[in-house]
Amino acid sequence: MMRNLGNYTPAARTSHVHGMSDVFRAPDGGRDRGERWVKTSVSMKPSTRRRLKQYAASRDVTIQEAVDAAISEYLDREGV
Repeated sequence: MMRNLGNYTPAARTSHVHGMSDVFRAPDGGRDRGERWVKTSVSMKPSTRRRLKQYAASRDVTIQEAVDAAISEYLDREGV
């Protein structure tokens, strides 16, 4: 039995699994930034969420990764 998987989320998005890295990945999307994800809550219009899900799926990223990248880019552009 595998234990301590609370820090990992499913990652496999294809029908081909070659190893455990195809099944699980670190919550930071595999990036080695030394930061952990923290929980937050936001509300958005259903149409925005639907577009976000389509965007993330088409680029093979999670919604979490897409939102983090978009907010980081916006803050960088604003000089924050």
